[in-house]
Amino acid sequence: MKNNYFLLLFFLIILSCYNVSGQKITSKDKNLKNITTGNSGFCGADLLHKEKIKADAKYRSRYTQTIQSIKKNSSKKSKVEDVIYKVPVVVHVMHKGEPAGYGSNISDENVKRGIENLNSYWRKIANTLGDGSGVDMKIEFVLAVQDENGQCTNGINHVDMSSVPAYVSNGVNRNENGGISDYDPSNGINSLKEYSVWDTTKYYNVWIVDEIDNKNCYSGEEYFKGYAYYAFLHGEVYDGTVILACDYSDESSTTLAHEMGHAFNLQHTFNYDEDGCGDDSIADTPSHIRPSSLTNPFCDNNEVNDCDPTFNQVINPDTGFVRNSGTHQDHMYNYMNYTDCASEFTGGQRAVSITALIEERTSFLSSPALTPPAKADVSFTASVTYAVVGETITFEDQSSCTPNTYTNTGYGNVSFLWTFNNGVDAPITLTDQNPEVTFNKLGTYDVTLQITNPEGTSSLTKTEHVSVGTAMVDTDPTCTISSIYNNANFGVGVTNLSFYTLNNATDTFIPANSLNDF
Repeated sequence: MKNNYFLLLFFLIILSCYNVSGQKITSKDKNLKNITTGNSGFCGADLLHKEKIKADAKYRSRYTQTIQSIKKNSSKKSKVEDVIYKVPVVVHVMHKGEPAGYGSNISDENVKRGIENLNSYWRKIANTLGDGSGVDMKIEFVLAVQDENGQCTNGINHVDMSSVPAYVSNGVNRNENGGISDYDPSNGINSLKEYSVWDTTKYYNVWIVDEIDNKNCYSGEEYFKGYAYYAFLHGEVYDGTVILACDYSDESSTTLAHEMGHAFNLQHTFNYDEDGCGDDSIADTPSHIRPSSLTNPFCDNNEVNDCDPTFNQVINPDTGFVRNSGTHQDHMYNYMNYTDCASEFTGGQRAVSITALIEERTSFLSSPALTPPAKADVSFTASVTYAVVGETITFEDQSSCTPNTYTNTGYGNVSFLWTFNNGVDAPITLTDQNPEVTFNKLGTYDVTLQITNPEGTSSLTKTEHVSVGTAMVDTDPTCTISSIYNNANFGVGVTNLSFYTLNNATDTFIPANSLNDF
């Protein structure tokens, strides 16, 4: 009995010590484990969710209803209507006083690229990092073109936080106390979302911050990449996504796609795996533990998934693609997992997200945020302006007061007409917003973009904007190159060359004739 008593006493002491330090995040905290051994970032939505579950009875009730809805609607994973839903977005760049384009004050172009990348993942755009085996989610995100006062906007709001010492020093609090709170309506303006928020029934708000808990991608330790709220909090003044600037700016990062999943009621696929196998209540994602709990947390893990060894589901009803290996490969590519190889959502996840939009975030679909309040101020760019016959050039609409998802799905109230005219051949005309044009005829081309919206028609012509010629061929047989270092690798040298239309990566090995011809 005495031995058992002391054992019990020891156990209680350990528990009490754990409770005292429970707010301290360590790599041993299973809820916040690394994505992989090479990536120390993770999503803060779980911690946020569990805080509210514990403190807010109304939140608990609404979450319970959401779980029931997820189970019901995820089974409706068959092919969906050919409708693309558009969600208006405003991005608040919460910077520390740097000039635009520097430090935490990331440029408008960078913000736009982040939205383009997000849509590549959610829309499964071909030839992008989002072109995986899963489904097209049929939801696009668009920077707002009309602000709360009915004026034109690019949907990007730069907010100077340099006068808020706590934010400058420590960023936003999620688990520590040195920065400012996410949202705190007491004691005046003292929290992130009080400094800048647009009507959350009309705009999905995204806040780009430099640090969360005084950490970011460059801190050399574990950190939160971002966090978001579920759809049942639609309309709450704090609803939206918070994400680190360094992560938002990373083209290969799927963090924003992941957080938008939470915003449309998708849970982590390993949800509540602290005490065993986790599950997100969606049938076509397997039950599993997070990759960082595995002996091999990397994408090539083919070990049996003991949580769901008989998993056999069509995850893409559009193509019939099945995942049924019974290994960790069944979940390793899902955006709502913690993985470095994410590239897919499932049909069940799509059904849940569309339901969340239509039923809970439905006011986005009638928001005036995507209705141009004035004629477009037309502007555009070309990927190159000199080309050879047969070459393809990408043109990108940069017009103000014009919605742009970079997917060419179009808008009911805005149309585009491009004209490419070399003055000799029949002009090329296209109606995509951001077209790819293959030039098969020689000449110098005038390029015109005409945009029509409810406020009228406007256009821009750039004369002699594109020159198309013939390729140059080196036919001089006397030109030879040699080196005493042929067939060697010294580990140094040019590893990538980008010049005009050439963009090629090489290693540092010197071939037999001293060069490779690309």
